[in-house]
Amino acid sequence: MSHNVNYGHDRLGNYVFSKLIYLISTWTRIQFVNDISTSELAHKYFDEYYPDEKLPLFTNPCDDDILMNLWNGNRSMCEIFPKFIIIGPQKTGTTALHNMLSQHPDLYPSKKNSLTYEELQFFSNETIYLNGITWYLNQFHINEQSINFEKSATYFDSILAMKRIKALLPSHEIARINQTINFDDLLKSNHDENSYYFHLKQRCLQPGHYAEHILKWLKYFPSKQIYIVDGEAFRHDPCIIINDIQLSFLQLKNFINSSNLVRYNKKKGFFCSFSAKHNFQCLGN
Repeated sequence: MSHNVNYGHDRLGNYVFSKLIYLISTWTRIQFVNDISTSELAHKYFDEYYPDEKLPLFTNPCDDDILMNLWNGNRSMCEIFPKFIIIGPQKTGTTALHNMLSQHPDLYPSKKNSLTYEELQFFSNETIYLNGITWYLNQFHINEQSINFEKSATYFDSILAMKRIKALLPSHEIARINQTINFDDLLKSNHDENSYYFHLKQRCLQPGHYAEHILKWLKYFPSKQIYIVDGEAFRHDPCIIINDIQLSFLQLKNFINSSNLVRYNKKKGFFCSFSAKHNFQCLGN
């Protein structure tokens, strides 16, 4: 049949479902309800029984030949997916790590977004996630020799992000930073506050529960796929961290000593990404 592949080798054709319903209604005691409209049935299914299924969960079409035939992409697009993701948490140096790794000629960060800047937030933002896989791939550079990556600090404490990354990029690497965060100002403030400020504080504090979130990530990814950066060590000498990421974590064939990618800026008082073309690129410039 000429339309066989279009229906996923008979697994997605309308006639398959009609025959299945006929079989069930004829040879079982299951009764189909006919007095409920399609919209009402959908409402009951998603709102009452399976609310978690309202949003799609994208899997990687590159892992299934049938899905590749159904997808608008081709095999070359499979190489565009990021090889690793920096997941946060926020305010721990993820942007600095992102900028430093971006100086390596073989590492390409995602394109900047007018709303979320250097972050894509694809897996943690429902509106962005609904743009789909093709949109996600369009945020990366097309270069067979490059290793694409992205950084979104909103992923770290998001259960949805964990599930979605596991579904789409199950074998990819995850990098995160451990950093002691000072919340003295928040903790010393008045406890008699309205709910808005209470929830705001909770949103600030929650990502700092590192052990709690790491255990959740370990449910989806084995420890060998997760690289944890010591935030204090990274702040005092990022060169050691950058070298280790290249050699032990990403195992790059083209190793470049981090002294060519990162330099200490005496004027700023901290390390900045560095390139011969643009010189220092410090945060805040």
